[in-house]
Amino acid sequence: MRCLCRQAWHCLFLASLGVASQFSVFSVGLAADLKVILSDDSAPYQEAYQAILTGLQGQDHVVSRIYADRIDPGALDSASLVVTVGVRATESLMQLPSRPPLLAILVPREWYRKSAQPALTRSGAKAASAIYIDQPFERQARLISLAFPDARRVGLVTGGKREPL
Repeated sequence: MRCLCRQAWHCLFLASLGVASQFSVFSVGLAADLKVILSDDSAPYQEAYQAILTGLQGQDHVVSRIYADRIDPGALDSASLVVTVGVRATESLMQLPSRPPLLAILVPREWYRKSAQPALTRSGAKAASAIYIDQPFERQARLISLAFPDARRVGLVTGGKREPL
């Protein structure tokens, strides 16, 4: 799990560098007001939040944690960037008529592309992007071989037509 959160933080950091110019979020000399919305109180979401705090430690940015079931739309007005952690958190922002720029992390690619992205961009509102939780098959195969070293056959069920990256 630590590896996942470290990876999520690195992705968040790299994504923030990539979106900074678009969002004007982390401009030099400006403190960002970052709202992190967690799907619930479970360990993976808490670890992602802690990784964000650790990564921004010593900087002037303000980071606030909000849970998906307790969102006050007015509290998001001052946000420079909202980071949603998980599907439920992202869905909670999809319901809002207006919102700040959004980075959804720890969400499945298929779900984001089919459900969240169209809903988030439908209103022509601020920019939205995502960091997917999906793992490539090679990594899944290594995990299976570690978990079941005596297994000689493994089946793989795949979905229909695959979209290009």
